[in-house]
Amino acid sequence: MLTLHIHDELETKLRTLVEQEHTTPELLIQKLIDQYSASTEQEDFFLCAGLWKDREITQETLREQAWRK
Repeated sequence: MLTLHIHDELETKLRTLVEQEHTTPELLIQKLIDQYSASTEQEDFFLCAGLWKDREITQETLREQAWRK
């Protein structure tokens, strides 16, 4: 279990969101964390999509670039 201490202004915003969503602070925060985690996983994958497209990359070429003399 984790206890968070937040400033009054942020607490007011949280209470407003809780009322709008008809939920509890705990469930709202859990939902937001779950959404953030899911979107982060997808974004990480798609950031790499197409990275090597139309490039002839081999171990040798990577080594040459990494250890230039």
